[in-house]
Amino acid sequence: MCNDIEECLDAVRSGRANSTLLSALRVSQLLDDEKKLNVITLSDDEKFCFGVPSGDKALLQLLNHGLNILGESYGLNHTYRYLDTVVSYTMTDVIRDYVWLFLGTLSMLLILIVIYFVHREKMQIEAARHEQEQNKLLEEALSVANQASVAKKVFLQNMSHDIRTPMNAVLGFTDLAIHAENDTARVQDYLSKIKISGNHLLSIVNEVLEISRIESGQTKLDETICNISDIVSETDVLPVTVRDMEIMRYM
Repeated sequence: MCNDIEECLDAVRSGRANSTLLSALRVSQLLDDEKKLNVITLSDDEKFCFGVPSGDKALLQLLNHGLNILGESYGLNHTYRYLDTVVSYTMTDVIRDYVWLFLGTLSMLLILIVIYFVHREKMQIEAARHEQEQNKLLEEALSVANQASVAKKVFLQNMSHDIRTPMNAVLGFTDLAIHAENDTARVQDYLSKIKISGNHLLSIVNEVLEISRIESGQTKLDETICNISDIVSETDVLPVTVRDMEIMRYM
């Protein structure tokens, strides 16, 4: 027999007793830092009774009557009040009582943080890759624009040369026709040559306009079969005589 809870615990610690039955509300506070004892919570509540001397019915009736008046929850309510005054339930106690809940919550937070940084890193890589693709597209567009600019420059240079050649022929044969006004046959020959050069010049201008319409999307190319001999015959003109060349040089 022990007088109080502390003696019961000392008896278990010293080996004089194998176990003791105590109130869970009280012993949970006394054994917070206990390392040697194992605490087992019973599945069913134990019923305790007052012991009175045998034959003292008056005292037994008085105690039973008082307990009935107070009710079963009276002792439990006063126990909680007592514990609130002598024991402080700190944050450390909360963490110790719910250690697995805190560990689970902390693990979830760490997992969410890792997922966030992985997603952020992935988004940054994706943004960098998209930026590289955009830069590559811009570089390609700039290269195409530069090539188009060079092509237009070469085209204008070639076109200027192509236009100058029939234009010189028109002007030259016109001057020859003026100086050969008394020679009808020669004038007719010069005029036919002027007409051929003029038609050639007109075709060049039409081709320039056609290219402009093609670039603006107004016209589509129509590939047709042509006779190369006809094209050659259009450029086949009578040679200029020495006299004509002297007149052109003189002009």
